[in-house]
Amino acid sequence: MKLNSHFDAQLKELKQSLEDMTARDLECLKTIYEALKSGNLEPLSQIRGMSMEIDRAERVIESLCLKILLRRQPVAGDLRHVSSTLKMITDLQRIGHQSCDFAEITLKGGKDLAGHFRVLADMAELVIAMFESAISACAHEDAFSARCVILSDGDVDIAYVLLRTRLSEKIRAGDSPVSDTLLDVLMLGKYLERMADHVVLFARWIVFSATGERPEEESGRLASSSDET
Repeated sequence: MKLNSHFDAQLKELKQSLEDMTARDLECLKTIYEALKSGNLEPLSQIRGMSMEIDRAERVIESLCLKILLRRQPVAGDLRHVSSTLKMITDLQRIGHQSCDFAEITLKGGKDLAGHFRVLADMAELVIAMFESAISACAHEDAFSARCVILSDGDVDIAYVLLRTRLSEKIRAGDSPVSDTLLDVLMLGKYLERMADHVVLFARWIVFSATGERPEEESGRLASSSDET
């Protein structure tokens, strides 16, 4: 009975640690959104420190998962929960890294990028909505809501295609020369689109944890490209 109590305590600690890590990622995304909406970029300088905290959280959770797997040898639902958590934290870490890269590019571009902040903020808002829904689905082990998150990724993809098309049209019309600014805007849009992809992967592992269904094969393609930082 004592061993079971200790195991339950470890699982509770794991759940809390994962919630804390997702909260840090969400803080990064909201800081980006608020900076784009307000035009005040100063808070973006804090994201590097947030990303480092996310990295530390990943290592702590990974260590706890491995400890549980080696010492407790969980089965069935508990095994799925622990193994899927190991997968989730990789994508959560990537969101932190990409938030940091987004912040650095935006800070470097400064006012030159200001004319594009509104469309980027709209994209960031879509990603935040996806991520908040995924966090709720994770907390409640809600596979249906996680699947809804996966479907909503199409909205971010459409927003990115529209951004790319708009920039291309400006260049073709001669309204804007090809410049570092336009390339930076395109890159920032791509970072937001990639963050949404990692939210999708996070949601797929929620489905697996809750139901035992394997994430779709296309998630493997995204996961293989997750090695980028």
